[in-house]
Amino acid sequence: MPSDVATSSHRLCPVHSAARDDRITGSRTADMRSALVDYFRETGQIMIATEAGAEGIKLQFCSMVVNYDLPWNPQRIKQRIGRCHSYGQQHDVVVVNFVNRENEADLRVFELLSVKFQLFEVV
Repeated sequence: MPSDVATSSHRLCPVHSAARDDRITGSRTADMRSALVDYFRETGQIMIATEAGAEGIKLQFCSMVVNYDLPWNPQRIKQRIGRCHSYGQQHDVVVVNFVNRENEADLRVFELLSVKFQLFEVV
């Protein structure tokens, strides 16, 4: 299983075998990513991805992004949201950000991101 995209193990097995046999890019990593996205589109209900999942996959069929952690760089957040909220999206995309209110570092990152995003609103 690639380190950038994961699903529950009982769902991964059929995707894994399809990725080896049915794809033609020649790159096993790209084929696996493509197969996982196809599976998620057709059958899956939730996809969990690391930061690598924020780039190079098209998830316009999704309507929710949950940020379990918040990176200090606002561009990373925009990339994550952009996987779902891009050309071809037919639904409003809901974004949920988890913030630990008891963790000063998490609160500070959230505060800084909020300020940085407000800068874009005036332009």
